[in-house]
Amino acid sequence: MSMDFPEYQKMRKEHPILGIFWRVFDCGYYFFSFSTIISPGTVILYKLQDKEITITWLECFQIALLGFLINLLLFLLSSYGKSFIWKLAVGVEKYYKD
Repeated sequence: MSMDFPEYQKMRKEHPILGIFWRVFDCGYYFFSFSTIISPGTVILYKLQDKEITITWLECFQIALLGFLINLLLFLLSSYGKSFIWKLAVGVEKYYKD
């Protein structure tokens, strides 16, 4: 459960479309935060267990680093997306109050 779930409930009631986008970015936020941590270790464990693999350790670490950076980028984009949707919802709310 998100720590900002009460804000999501309020946003979903007032702006249902923004609530859907918030939910998508929230799922991406958690998925990519975990995969950023797990992906390098997965590649290295695969290299350790498979004796017939033809890639070198250098290539293995390059793949792990690439996976880490891609997941980190997607995590940051999801985080920014949540922030942007929240600012948009607050801005829309202020716009309708005036």
